[in-house]
Amino acid sequence: MNDNCTMYKCSLINDQFVTTVSQTSCPSLNEEDCEPGSIQHNGCCKTCIQKKSSCKLQAVDDYLTYQGCTSVTRVRMSRCEGSCGTFSMYSSEENTMSKKCSCCQEVQTARNKVTLRCPDGTIIDHEYIDVQECKCTGTKCHDGNV
Repeated sequence: MNDNCTMYKCSLINDQFVTTVSQTSCPSLNEEDCEPGSIQHNGCCKTCIQKKSSCKLQAVDDYLTYQGCTSVTRVRMSRCEGSCGTFSMYSSEENTMSKKCSCCQEVQTARNKVTLRCPDGTIIDHEYIDVQECKCTGTKCHDGNV
């Protein structure tokens, strides 16, 4: 049988040969997320080179509050938002889960100042961190036991 998704293993158990069968489960592949012409079939699962991630800088205008004091006007703050190529799938060769984890996070920030008004009427200057650039960065994958 020519099926690279099914692995057969012969083991000697209690003086008898026993055949065990394991089936590889492929992760879903949305071909629209693949670079054109990059889809490959390894005999079992399809793989591809992912298009650039959707991880990007997103600007949000909102009031900033710190220790009960609030900005006089809305402040433009940026955040990282979007997805990165992350997956978890069974590897029959290693007989364990194969994982790739990455997250959309800041790689460059700047400190900005804003004026805050406190409930007692005092005005204070406050420094906050603003995101300048985002990127998918590799991170440690944790076991499924939370």
